[in-house]
Amino acid sequence: GCRHPELAVALALNALTDPGTALTPAQTGLLIARGALLPEELREELTATRATAVIALAMPALKRLDAAARHELLATVAALAALDGHLDLREFAVATLLEHHLSDEAGRARAARARYSRIEQVSAPLSVILSALSAGDAARFAAAAALAGLPELRPVALGDIDWPSVRGALGTLRGLYPLLKPRVLKACRSALGTAGPGVEGLLQPLALALDCASVDHAA
Repeated sequence: GCRHPELAVALALNALTDPGTALTPAQTGLLIARGALLPEELREELTATRATAVIALAMPALKRLDAAARHELLATVAALAALDGHLDLREFAVATLLEHHLSDEAGRARAARARYSRIEQVSAPLSVILSALSAGDAARFAAAAALAGLPELRPVALGDIDWPSVRGALGTLRGLYPLLKPRVLKACRSALGTAGPGVEGLLQPLALALDCASVDHAA
C-alpha cells in the first residue's frame, strides 16, 4: 500500500487522467493547484488497465484523510472528470471507486432501502449508465437494454452525461430490490462489450456502487 496521504491523493487524481495523452493546460493547472502533479514517466505507468489497481494501492492512505480532505478530493475528482467534456470509462471507474470508499455515507451502513421493485421504475437512471458504458455504440446499448428487460429504452446523448449525472443514477439504482441488481449488472457488462482493457476493472466498482454482493452472478 501507499503510506503517504499526499502521494495517495496525487495517484488517485492522476489515475483519472489518460496516461496515453498529454495533460491539457486546464488539467495541469488543477493538478498543480492540488500539489498533485506527477512526473510524466510516473503518469505513463498508470496505464488504463491499472487505474483501479492504483486506487486499491492508494486507498488505505486515502481512508485516513479527515472529512475535509476527503471532501476536497472528491470535489477535485468531479472537477477533473468534467474538464475534458466527456466521461470516459477510466474516469467512470476511478470516480465510482473513490466515491464509494470516501463519501460521507461510506463509513456508515450504506445499504440503500430497497424501494424499486420493478426495473421500469429506474428506466431513466439505467439509461444514463448504459449509455455511458456503451459509449455511443447503439447496438451495445440496445442489447444491454433488452437484457435489463427494457427493450424500448432510449439512450442518452453522450454529451449530456457527466460524473454528477452518473453518480446520481448509481444512487437511484442502489435502491433497487436486491434480486434485480444482478440483472442490472449483467446489462452493464453487456453495454461495455469488449471495450478493451478497463472492462473487467469497471465491473467491480459498479457492483460496489450498486451494493450488489458480487459480480459473479453477472457472469
